This record gives sequence, structure tokens and C-alpha cells, in this order.
Amino acid sequence: LGSSEEAEALMTQVIEKFADDKVKGLKPNSSVFFLGRENFPKTFKNEKNNITYQLAKPQILLDNTSASKNVLLLTTGSLIGEALKAAEKLKSQNIGSLVVNQNCLNKLDVPAFKQMLSKTDGQIITMEDHQVLLGLGSFVAHQLALAGVTFKMKSLG
Repeated sequence: LGSSEEAEALMTQVIEKFADDKVKGLKPNSSVFFLGRENFPKTFKNEKNNITYQLAKPQILLDNTSASKNVLLLTTGSLIGEALKAAEKLKSQNIGSLVVNQNCLNKLDVPAFKQMLSKTDGQIITMEDHQVLLGLGSFVAHQLALAGVTFKMKSLG
């Protein structure tokens, strides 16, 4: 999770769903949260984005796509700040970007990604504070490929 505000919102959603399922006599799903010791910001909200926190829904943190070359920068957790810095550097090189936080690492909103990738001509870079092998990039590539989505990907870890 990339901010304390996001952590509070998503954990609340999971706990409330868990309690609701129990009341309904259903077996609740397990959820795992990775909360780091990093000094995360309170929020990534600003006057240019209207972030909402929904589990398994990608958050567009920055959209500075242009009519020319664009790329989707996908990350989560501690690398959100670095992805935003990368977007600024790319902008100085006349490359637009869409910075996206993927808050759930086992559910991908494929229709949302199809729409986002249409803005970047299928170009995606995943960034993670983990090894690339079997990480975020592998998960995303697998889900998009299974859905028949055309994309070009580079993964950084």
C-alpha cells in the first residue's frame, strides 16, 4: 500500500466485507496486507486527480499523456513516489505517462487496463521493489495475455 490513507480505506473495506460475509453465513476470503516500515505519505491525492480507494481497482495517480509517445507506469507500494518522479523525467523528454497504483496483487481489472493501454499504444512498464521473476510484471502480463490484450511490457525490479 502506498499511503496511510489508502491502507486505512482498503483495510476497512476488507474487514467490513469479512464481517458482512460472516453475518450472511458465508466463508469470508482471506486477505493479506503488506505494510512496510517506509515513511509513506498520508495521501497521493491532489488537485489534478480524484483518487478513490477501492480494492482491486487501479488508481490513476497522474495522467500526463499527450498526442505523441506515451507509456503506462504501473507500480504499487513504496515505488509510487519513484514512478511519479519517473513520469516527470519522461515528460521532460516529451514522453507522456499514465502512473497507476495497483493496490491488489492478485486481482486485475482487465477492462480498466484495456482502456488505460489504449492511451499508451499498449506500452507498459511495471516497477516493483521486488525481484522481477514472478512479481507484479509477471502477474500483469499473465492476466493481460489470458484476456487477449495486446501490449508491450518492460519490468523493472
